[in-house]
Amino acid sequence: MQTLITPPPHDAPSLPYEEQVDHAREALPADLPDDPSKVLVALDVDGTLVTANGASENVRRTVASSIEAGINVVIATGRGVAATRPVFQELELPSGFSVSSNGAQIVRWERAQDGRHVYETLSETYFDPRAAVQAVLGVIPGTILGADGGDERMRVNQYFPPGELASVEDLHELEELLSFPTLRMVVRAPWLTRVEFEDALTSVDLSSVECAIGWTSWADLTAHGTTKAKGLETLVSDLGIDRRGTIAVGDGTNDIAMLEWAAHGVAMGTATPDIIAAANTTTGAVDHDGAAAVLDALLERY
Repeated sequence: MQTLITPPPHDAPSLPYEEQVDHAREALPADLPDDPSKVLVALDVDGTLVTANGASENVRRTVASSIEAGINVVIATGRGVAATRPVFQELELPSGFSVSSNGAQIVRWERAQDGRHVYETLSETYFDPRAAVQAVLGVIPGTILGADGGDERMRVNQYFPPGELASVEDLHELEELLSFPTLRMVVRAPWLTRVEFEDALTSVDLSSVECAIGWTSWADLTAHGTTKAKGLETLVSDLGIDRRGTIAVGDGTNDIAMLEWAAHGVAMGTATPDIIAAANTTTGAVDHDGAAAVLDALLERY
C-alpha cells in the first residue's frame, strides 16, 4: 500500500497492547449511546491507521470487527479520493464513508464485483486558491503546487517528488492551474526543512483559507472553515447521529479541529503538544497499534 509521506521516526515508549486497551477503556465516555449504529468513529489514516508498511493485523481486525458490530467507521483524511481508495482496499472494507481532502469532499464507497472500490461524491466544497497561492509564492519561490479537483488526477505546476502522490499528475502552467475548480491545493517545497517551511507560511496572511501543515514541507489549503470536523458534522447530520456518539482519532495538525469537535477525541502517541491539547486523551503510536487499542476498548461496549 502506498502511504505517501509517512510520519518521521519517533522514540515514543512501546506500551504493552493490553495496557493501551486498559487506558482507552478508562478514558471512553460513560454516556456513549447503547446502540452501536448511533456511534461514529472517525479515523485519520497516515500516522494513525497505517505506517510505511501499511495497516497492522490488529488495525485490520478491529476495524472489521467495529463495522460488523454496527459502528459507523469513517475514514477522515487529507488524502484525495485517488489516495483514499487504497485505504479501503488495505483494510478490506466492503463499503463506507470517507471525509477526504481535509473535509472538502464527502464520499460513499462501495466494493465492486471486481474487488475495486468505486465512489459516489456526496458533497464538495470548492474555493479560489489564487490569493493564497500568490502569497505563498511570494515567500517560497518555485513552490510545487497540486490542485485537487475531486477526481483521480492532480493538476500540478511541476512534478512532485517520486512516490508522494497516488493521483495521476497533469502538468499545467500556473495560470491555467489556478483556473481549475479546486477542493484542496497542495503546497510542497522539498528543499526546505519543516521549520523553514512553517516559518515562511506563517509570515504571510493565509487567514482567508484553512492551512494544515504536515510532518514535512507540505501543506494543504482548503476553503476557509473547511476541515475534517466540518465534513464530519455534515455526515453525522445526514446519518442521524448525535455528537454524543462521536469519537475521533488522529495525529496531525489537520486533525485538531476534528479532535476538538468529537465528543471523545484521541491523539496518537506521537502527536505534538498542540494536537494532544485538542484531544480528550491519548493512545499509543501508530506502530504500537494505538488506534486498534481504542477500537478494542470500544468493542467491549457492544
